[in-house]
Amino acid sequence: MAFQGRKNSVQASLVPGMTSTNWSTYPTTSTWGPHAAIYGAISAPPACTDIDTFRRELVMASENYWVDQNLNYFHHHVPCWTPRENTASIDHRDSSAGSTSGGAADPHSPKMTCTARRGADGSQSVQTSTAQTPPAIGSALMWNGADCSNFTSWVYNFAGLATDQLSMEQCLLPGDLLYVAQKDTVGSGTFAADYKLAHVITWTGTRFSDLQARADRAKYDLSRMGQPDSRLGGDFLALLGPTDTAANLGQPGHDPWMIIDSHYAGPAYRPFLGWYAERLSHVRRIVGPMRPQPIRTSPSM
Repeated sequence: MAFQGRKNSVQASLVPGMTSTNWSTYPTTSTWGPHAAIYGAISAPPACTDIDTFRRELVMASENYWVDQNLNYFHHHVPCWTPRENTASIDHRDSSAGSTSGGAADPHSPKMTCTARRGADGSQSVQTSTAQTPPAIGSALMWNGADCSNFTSWVYNFAGLATDQLSMEQCLLPGDLLYVAQKDTVGSGTFAADYKLAHVITWTGTRFSDLQARADRAKYDLSRMGQPDSRLGGDFLALLGPTDTAANLGQPGHDPWMIIDSHYAGPAYRPFLGWYAERLSHVRRIVGPMRPQPIRTSPSM
């Protein structure tokens, strides 16, 4: 019952032009549709003494709920977003398609699928070692769904674990590698209309205010940016949000997490904002086990 209420609420992050009534069919410029909104946490029962077990069971219950929704396999960020049919300006889908393979050999195949194999009634094509039942034709295709990475991230979001109670920052440790996808989609070839990995950065576990509190804080002085002994990237200011200024940087709400990477003029500290955060693909831990770890308290963003 808790999940049903969540499904009926807004699933997408609302942007200009998108509302709580039109988000599910909003014609986004990306063929992957709108990005997900962040759901709130689900509280454990008062008698619960094992929060980790409760969260694991919550994830599995969320997985089972979405398995039962009979979703298709689509490159959508949000599982219940329905793309519009193809128009001259929107390359989303074609209900007259006779194939749902998404292959280049069929110019009418839906542009948002890999191997959509489920009809509007939820029935699947069945594959065996020798054959499979035909896929649903485009006019009878169910257009809701998600791919592997969007589905798994969505499940944790839907279960209320993509919140301040268990945020990404709480799970990261200094030295973790963060992989970032390219800013624009691939124009042609096998990965056309998709994103490819383009960058890797190192998580520092520190915010800008932490750097200002160090004994070597002169290396992080904004007024010395660009000097040979500065550790800040020369593109630091360009990465800040419109309300971030030199005067309020480091204050609550204006205190970004910091990463280190080689970009612009070379290796330097930069804020984990803009492209870095928006296009984060996945994380790899080199040192130690992959498990959630508490981090020391710092001023919140």
